[in-house]
Amino acid sequence: MIYDYNQHNFSLFIFLVIVMQKILQVGKTQWISIQSPDIATIERLTKEYGFHEMIVEDILGVNAQSKIDTSSNHFFMALTFTKYIPEEAKYTFNELDAIIGDSYIITTTGLESHTLNKVYDEIEKDIEKID
Repeated sequence: MIYDYNQHNFSLFIFLVIVMQKILQVGKTQWISIQSPDIATIERLTKEYGFHEMIVEDILGVNAQSKIDTSSNHFFMALTFTKYIPEEAKYTFNELDAIIGDSYIITTTGLESHTLNKVYDEIEKDIEKID
């Protein structure tokens, strides 16, 4: 599912792949939040924002350790942490990737992040109060 939110509308699109993407527009800055990204979604973003192929590899895989990279047009950060999966009664690695540019923030997680969802929802509520 893709949730597309801007100051004028909120719409929901359903795709056959299981990728959750939300887009939040705050002034000139856009936050794109993607959980469980697929290759096609990352390739589309790479083409639109001009990411280096190493960032694509980092987003699609789980890094053994956290890292930070910078380029002339964006800042990239990969944070690796553990996540408890109650259905399987085990811990696994999850990763939060953040790419920050002049007018965008793109975050991806390999698994759903309830904490990131809460942050996103709180910002979205604040925007609705402003509108």
